[in-house]
Amino acid sequence: MSKKGTLKKFFQEKGIGYIAPDDGSEDVFIHFQSVINGGESDMIPGAKVSYDLEVNDRNGKTKAVRVTIDVPGDPNNQFKGKGYGKAGAAKIHGVSPYGAVDPLASMAGLASMQSTYDLNAAYYAAIYAQMTQQSAQMQAMQAYQAQIAALQANPAAATAAGVPGAVP
Repeated sequence: MSKKGTLKKFFQEKGIGYIAPDDGSEDVFIHFQSVINGGESDMIPGAKVSYDLEVNDRNGKTKAVRVTIDVPGDPNNQFKGKGYGKAGAAKIHGVSPYGAVDPLASMAGLASMQSTYDLNAAYYAAIYAQMTQQSAQMQAMQAYQAQIAALQANPAAATAAGVPGAVP
């Protein structure tokens, strides 16, 4: 039976948090590995979630499993609170909303940056730059091939242009 609730707290450095059930019962433990959709950047307090309950074999307490983010939390409320906890940047596990490791984050060493950095924008900027460079190389290659074809069609022009090895 699926229950609904609101993400109350989430500690990115540990990958754990707590859900406040809509029925008012006791808070439920959540581990990031139980999230079906979204990434750690979506784990913002205030997010509305659906989940199933299971009993943790280790301690006998309930935990949320098969967690689905229904409505994302407000990123502007992300850092409001008492301000306690460990200092330093949060650790991002490098997971995109689709469950795959973000290649740009791992290549560029950005996996440890704050989740507020938009990795998708950086990824698409890198792809655009690469495609632009490849397009320029392709145009240069086509111009070179056109020159060779023109010189092969007119050997006299090749000799006049001083092309080495050209036969008049």
